[in-house]
Amino acid sequence: YNRFFVPIDWTIRFWNFDLAKEDPREGTNFAAVTQRTAAHQFRTRDLSLAGMGFARSGVNNVGFATVGEGTFRVRPGKYRLNVTSDDGVRVFIDGKKVIENWTYHGPTLDTAELQLTGDHSIRLEHFQLDGYATIKVEVARL
Repeated sequence: YNRFFVPIDWTIRFWNFDLAKEDPREGTNFAAVTQRTAAHQFRTRDLSLAGMGFARSGVNNVGFATVGEGTFRVRPGKYRLNVTSDDGVRVFIDGKKVIENWTYHGPTLDTAELQLTGDHSIRLEHFQLDGYATIKVEVARL
C-alpha cells in the first residue's frame, strides 16, 4: 500500500461559524474563523471523512470550517494529489497553492500532478455550508 499511496501525518481542526455573518467565501472570514479556538481536533494518517457533518464532538453538522496540516516523505518521482471535497477546498504543498475549488459544490474530485522528493508539508482548508460533507486526500505515485 505505501508503495503506491503516501501516508500523511495529519492534525485536523474544526471551527463552527454562522453563515449569515461569516460566509467563508467572502473576504477574510475564513481566516478570522480559524483564528478562534478550535471546536475539535484530532490526529490521523488517513484523511477520509464523509456524511451529514462529520459527527465530531462540538462541531456543527452545517456551518463549519476545517484545517488539516500534515507532513509526508516521498522518494523522487511524479505524484498525483487527489482531493475530494464538499464544499470548498484549498490545498497547499510547502506553502504553494496547488488546488483551489473555493465554491459551494457537491462531492468533487480535484487533482494536481506534482514532481516531489523528500519531506513536504501539506495544508488543507475546507468549509462546509450545508448538507452532505466530504474531505478525502490521497497522494499517489504515478
